[in-house]
Amino acid sequence: MIIALDARPLVKRQVGGAEQRARSLVAAWARGDGGAAGHQFYLLYERPRGAEEASAFDDAPLAGLPANFHAVELGSYQLPSHFPTASRMINRLARGVIRVKAEVYHAFTAEVPRIRTCPVVS
Repeated sequence: MIIALDARPLVKRQVGGAEQRARSLVAAWARGDGGAAGHQFYLLYERPRGAEEASAFDDAPLAGLPANFHAVELGSYQLPSHFPTASRMINRLARGVIRVKAEVYHAFTAEVPRIRTCPVVS
C-alpha cells in the first residue's frame, strides 16, 4: 500500500503535540510495528523559503529511515498571491498526494486537503 504522510510536523525544530505524534508514529512504522512492513511511505514536506523559516526547519528526522520511506519535497507550484498562505500549502499537499498515487493520506494537523483519490486519516 502507498501511504502519503504530511511530514511538515517532522521537519520542525520545535516539538509540540502534532510533532510528537508524527515522530512517534513514523518511528513505530520504521521499526515495522503495526504491520508497516511491505508498505511504501511518502513523507510530504516543503523546504523553508526564508531565513526565519530556515531556522525552524530540521530534516534530520527524515534521515536514516528504512528504504520504504521516501522524502518528497513539495513542488513550488503557487496559487496566485491573493490566496491565503494556508490555501496554497493545502494545494501543494493535494498535488503531492496525487503525484505519489497514494492509497491513503495521513495528516497530523487539522490542515487537510480535499482529495478524492484516496481516504484521509487525521
